Amino acid sequence: MMKKRTAFHYDQMGFTLLEVIITLVIAAIFGSMLIQFTGTSMSRSADTVERVRNGSTLVRTVEEITKDYRKWIKSNPDDPLVNFKNTIDASYGGGNIAVQTVFSDVDSGMDTDIEILWVTVSELDEDLNVRQSLVTLFTR
Repeated sequence: MMKKRTAFHYDQMGFTLLEVIITLVIAAIFGSMLIQFTGTSMSRSADTVERVRNGSTLVRTVEEITKDYRKWIKSNPDDPLVNFKNTIDASYGGGNIAVQTVFSDVDSGMDTDIEILWVTVSELDEDLNVRQSLVTLFTR
């Protein structure tokens, strides 16, 4: 029996030049699509790292204020809370961290109201808009 001859010989090893070129073109198309798809997410991933780093700075600032409050309350038991507020206003904040202090009175139902000091520690962006913040309450 005689073998049938065909135009393609599949018993040869390797790829033809046309197959290699087509593969490279397809890989280039998929590569450019992948870069377009992940390009913005890769550049914005640094924002997340910066936000976490600044969040830890906010936590450290609140911890420092709380530590100062504990020292202040032990050494000045009869001192009004407004003096601690003045200490916070003078000592904290700067750069992209802002510290805001506000008093609030709560009706206790007794003769005197309870005074609460709200301390808000915020991270600011370049336009001075608040990106994230932490709030802590102090009282006597």
